[in-house]
Amino acid sequence: MQTFTGTEYVKIAIANAYGMDKDLFEDRIEWVSSKSMEELYALVPAADEPPIMYAGILALEDAVAKRPSGFMVGLDACSSGLQLMGAMHNCAVTAENTGLINPSERADIYTQVTDVMNKLLVKEGITITLDRKLVKPAVMTHFYGSKEKPKEIFGEDTVELECFYEALELVAPGACEVMQHLLNAWQPYALSHDWILPDGFNAHCPVTEALQFRVEVAELGKATFDHVCHMPRGTEKGLSVAANVIHSIDGMVVREMNRRCNYDPVLLDIAREKIEAAFAASVPKPSGKFVSLRWATALATGDIALADVLTVLPDLYALINRTLEYKPFPIVCVHDEFKCHANHMNRLRMYYRDIFAELSASDLLEDILSQIHGVKYKLPKLGNITNQIKQCNYALS
Repeated sequence: MQTFTGTEYVKIAIANAYGMDKDLFEDRIEWVSSKSMEELYALVPAADEPPIMYAGILALEDAVAKRPSGFMVGLDACSSGLQLMGAMHNCAVTAENTGLINPSERADIYTQVTDVMNKLLVKEGITITLDRKLVKPAVMTHFYGSKEKPKEIFGEDTVELECFYEALELVAPGACEVMQHLLNAWQPYALSHDWILPDGFNAHCPVTEALQFRVEVAELGKATFDHVCHMPRGTEKGLSVAANVIHSIDGMVVREMNRRCNYDPVLLDIAREKIEAAFAASVPKPSGKFVSLRWATALATGDIALADVLTVLPDLYALINRTLEYKPFPIVCVHDEFKCHANHMNRLRMYYRDIFAELSASDLLEDILSQIHGVKYKLPKLGNITNQIKQCNYALS
């Protein structure tokens, strides 16, 4: 993974705020370095995010003057939901188009889908050029299970709609396959869909129907009003499982990033000592599961016993040791944007990369689908991209 100094990350933040977040890191740094402070300040009104660019320039002045700064650099995931689908299914094409592999390219899947669509349309004799802003909402909602939004944008039974779906299969084939498995996981007439995440969080997704009632108030001269409430009501078919599963894992990634960046070293030391004592008897084999750092804290505080995590002890022990290599630092997460002090951004990016590599090596998707179906569910991976993910540069950009 490419690394940078704290000052270079501040320059990346300035360029991002101006609107260059899809350029290579080195190009963003060079763009800022080529300008004087006065020139940078003059560009603030034209920036995509003027307040952040202004704050970044102030932080750059502090860095040049060697003054401490509390400025936090924020990097966004390159389509985190699609990253998750690509990583867990080990689809190299989806992963490459979401920045998880190919360290020399800053991927943008929405641009990629747009470009492929335009080429397909030309082959069909249609010369209009679609814009990324038009295609992006169709891609996002498609992977939530929506068919109506793409129809709204491209029309029903149109060549444009056909090219849209064909482009998705070319740009994110693994994600398309994962989405279909998730849509097929809908349990007819179930009142909820439930699963447990690797960090112990319970996902409970009730199935409800909006019902409208006419209410009459006798005390107000029999005045009436309509009241809408959501009642438990199972349905034969539904779409929400696809979005809910991916959102639940997305949330776990945010929690895990917080745990690994801003950990308690005392608790991790206690957990490590307990595991080392257990290893005196025997050392289990690595589990192949995604392991959360939450269990180290729970082990240290006595909330769980060694027996509760016996099968994942080698994985947990290795994770504790890797985490303790670097001092803890606070982060701020806004969905899939991760902020920290510029001096810690190399480590933050490394943790994000590691989490996706671990998800790639795990059976998490199979496990969640098995929980929803109530029987063992098999979903063979498309390959093995774990080591490639470990080399990525632009998972966060």
